[in-house]
Amino acid sequence: MIRLLFETRQPWGVHYSNPRVDEMLRSATRIIDPDRRLRLYQAALTVIREDAPVAFLHQLVDICGRRKGAPVFPQIDQRISVYNKWK
Repeated sequence: MIRLLFETRQPWGVHYSNPRVDEMLRSATRIIDPDRRLRLYQAALTVIREDAPVAFLHQLVDICGRRKGAPVFPQIDQRISVYNKWK
């Protein structure tokens, strides 16, 4: 997701360009070690936050509940899909 939003050549990103960030993001995709990859992503996010190409407001946390047996499944995109018929 970070690459989709902040890499220079992404057509649907935030139109942000920083060669240093681009290199960190590309390098992270080629590293197998999860700890090293995480450090690169964290370093890229630090630079992105300092550059502030967008206004970071807040992240909503959705709380969903359902009755046992109800065929309702919350989705990551905040849609609520209902499968089958509720009997």
